[in-house]
Amino acid sequence: MSRQKIITLLKIVAIPTVYALLLRTVFGESTWSGVFNMMSKTFLFLLPSIVGALTVYFSSIERVEKLSYRFFAP
Repeated sequence: MSRQKIITLLKIVAIPTVYALLLRTVFGESTWSGVFNMMSKTFLFLLPSIVGALTVYFSSIERVEKLSYRFFAP
């Protein structure tokens, strides 16, 4: 596997994963439970959409053109 493919694969996997873990850490703080009540609902619905969009955005156009990739990759 070429270096460019490895870097691309790392972008596709690492950036959405880091984003999800960062939000999980922020929303997991129990000291701000009252403030994060509404944000928990946002976390539940918005996070999967953003992670999926980032995965598709950083993927190659050949992969994105396939419906199965857009559905199952994120």
